[in-house]
Amino acid sequence: HKMYAENLGWELDSQDLRDAFAEQPGLLGARVVYEKDNGRSRGFGFVTFETAEDLQAALKAMNGVEVQDWPLRLNLAAERKPSSPPPVIEESTASNVYHTFSNLNIMHWKIQVIWSSCLHLIIIFHFKI
Repeated sequence: HKMYAENLGWELDSQDLRDAFAEQPGLLGARVVYEKDNGRSRGFGFVTFETAEDLQAALKAMNGVEVQDWPLRLNLAAERKPSSPPPVIEESTASNVYHTFSNLNIMHWKIQVIWSSCLHLIIIFHFKI
């Protein structure tokens, strides 16, 4: 059971956030979210609790409480939708694909890009004389 905590001070770290909620029953953990490139706090984080009741009690008790001179703004965290798995490509027993190239200089490159996922590729050159 997770809450979203925003309006966090820039110097506040995950341990500070956890310490702010230490008196709340059922506290499991707290995490501040940081920028990937420079490690700076993004000003929000998440706090998790054992039960929905513990979460609701903490929301009521802590919303608006000042932590390092910044008033907390708390909400229920939105549930993340699981990402869908990549599509499965069924194997076919056989198929014929014909492709013509007007410029033989780019033929090899096109074949690599277009047909790189094929297991077996036969190239037949047909020249018109």
